[in-house]
Amino acid sequence: MQFHLTHGSAIQLTKNRTIATRSVDTFCNGIVFSDQPIKLGQKICVELASVAIWSSAVRIGVTAVDPAGVDSDQLPKFSYPALTQTEGYWVRVVNENLITERCRLTLCLTFHGQLQLLINGIHKGALLLGLATHQNLWLLLDLYGSTNSAKFVQP
Repeated sequence: MQFHLTHGSAIQLTKNRTIATRSVDTFCNGIVFSDQPIKLGQKICVELASVAIWSSAVRIGVTAVDPAGVDSDQLPKFSYPALTQTEGYWVRVVNENLITERCRLTLCLTFHGQLQLLINGIHKGALLLGLATHQNLWLLLDLYGSTNSAKFVQP
């Protein structure tokens, strides 16, 4: 999996778009998307990196809006709450106490329309419920606050 070319203004993509890094000069403008829709039952794993100068942490979600049709300049500074008020976007805040340096998030979209979350292999439950699995859904990460980098890794 790779990150989509549509992303927040503070993001730089490297390593064949498998790593997204937000500038440490800001805590926002860090929205990124997967380059392809999530498949039902697919496990997606990302390793996070952090900086200590900001508080709060990553926001995770999905969108039914194809990122290819989104203008990067029109993305909000923050996914939450801005995108939660926009049709076709679902975003949740992850408790910053759960996010540690180099932690691994594993996400799985179930046939029941749930986005399940595991952190370092420990199941934390359904992050999102009631997702419409009959349509394409792209992963959305907001590298917000102390979370400044995400790297796709093997689950």
